[in-house]
Amino acid sequence: MGGSGKISGQLFLSDWPFASKNLKPVKQNVELARKLMREAGYRKGFKLTIHGPNNRYIRDTAILEYVATALNNIGIEANAISLPTREFFTRSMRHHEFSVSMLGWAPSASGFYTFNNLFIFPDPAKKSGNANAGQYHNDEVEKLVLTAKNSPDKTYRDQLYRRASEVVINDVAIIHSTFNTRVGVWHQT
Repeated sequence: MGGSGKISGQLFLSDWPFASKNLKPVKQNVELARKLMREAGYRKGFKLTIHGPNNRYIRDTAILEYVATALNNIGIEANAISLPTREFFTRSMRHHEFSVSMLGWAPSASGFYTFNNLFIFPDPAKKSGNANAGQYHNDEVEKLVLTAKNSPDKTYRDQLYRRASEVVINDVAIIHSTFNTRVGVWHQT
């Protein structure tokens, strides 16, 4: 990331009001990852393609290739494919073609915008899930987000968004990295 990356362990930077103090970065442990792969029944690994845009984000193609290399190191035969931005977003967001894809996100100060677009199940009638390419769904997250949206108490809203962040991260709904004030999101299904 040329110095602009930051390990966070969660969706938001630590100074954001909905950043959880309960979420910490997980240390990389290649041996443990290999062990977990074996325990999950993937002794010989499996194949996976990760997709992302090219020339949309800082070093996006290099990041895709780095992630593929890291996955190869634990026994997942990963291939990275960068696509022109328009093609990538059409195929990823509209048609949900990719099992793993890269998405950058700039969270808003309200919290609802981020959660509604990334973690509420896609529903055009409700204008939700527009960027939920993995079609993640969790009833608890939806309840927390909708309750926060309708609460006039900012302190309570922030508390609900922090809890929603914890659920999303603990569900491994995304594989994430935080870059300065933007969120880089890896969707998986």
